[in-house]
Amino acid sequence: MTDQSARIEDLEAALSAKLAKATEAMAAEPNTATIKAYNDAKKALDTFLADQSNAKTGERFKNLEQAASWVIKEGYIVSGKTVRNHAHSAGFPRQQKDGSYLLKEIAAYAATAWDNPSRPTEPRPDTDYSDQVKRETARKLKLDNDIKEGRYLLRSEEEQRDAQVLYGIKLAVENWGPFMVQDLISVAALELGEEVSARLGRITPELLVRYRSLSGELFDRFAAAGSIEVPDAD
Repeated sequence: MTDQSARIEDLEAALSAKLAKATEAMAAEPNTATIKAYNDAKKALDTFLADQSNAKTGERFKNLEQAASWVIKEGYIVSGKTVRNHAHSAGFPRQQKDGSYLLKEIAAYAATAWDNPSRPTEPRPDTDYSDQVKRETARKLKLDNDIKEGRYLLRSEEEQRDAQVLYGIKLAVENWGPFMVQDLISVAALELGEEVSARLGRITPELLVRYRSLSGELFDRFAAAGSIEVPDAD
């Protein structure tokens, strides 16, 4: 096992242990703080596992050097230095928060930016190629300036805003769970007696965990669908 693999396993174990501890704390004393701690721990572990899955399937490059190496190995007539220089140009794939680059974006950019004798290419129109380059450069610069001056809303910013709204709704729904359970117990005490109410109180932690699981599955379906429409019941 390499040092990198060992560090990855240690980090996964630490995140799993933190989630287990947060789950126990929430079950023992369900309140806003313990529920939030559980949510944060679960999100951290899920994000870590998703990133590792993407890395193993080759869906992203850890850094620009790996991306440049892949472009060269694919047969594009370009040097690593040129790829690094293009990283500062408008239109180059956006660097992810963890410093990585998505494979599909790098592949799409390389196909339009550099020649590759091993891949068939579309015939170019019989026009002055330098003029085409100048027009395309001017178009990208104008688009870049429009974005900087706020005339366009980047898709990434819109997605981030939508994700924040959905996350806020998700927290509100999850934090409402304890109040719903307590209300159920109060109603049971009035209608069915204190003995039934006490029995429900003993399974309160289990009810809360179940509520969290079901609400989490619901919002996962929202995220996968890209909307907040209520999906059909299975």
